Amino acid sequence: MATFFGVIAFLGSGFGALMLFVGLSTAKGAPQEAAAAAAACALAIIPYVIFRVIQLDSERQRKTNYRTQVLEHLQAIRESLEETKAPRS
Repeated sequence: MATFFGVIAFLGSGFGALMLFVGLSTAKGAPQEAAAAAAACALAIIPYVIFRVIQLDSERQRKTNYRTQVLEHLQAIRESLEETKAPRS
């Protein structure tokens, strides 16, 4: 899913640049230039933010899974050490 939104963010930035170029070259005044610039920014920024949120969430999930595995391994080591220390009858 992150790859899909990465591609969408890349395409959005390309379309935003194209819209900015066309908007600035055809604008007949500052308000039209500002509107073209705002729309170009929206085309680039919104998909990037969605992509970044998904990327950060998957990274957080990966770290959580890794930490859980480390804790499970440490618990197994602890239990095996406690078994070797226990007096044998």
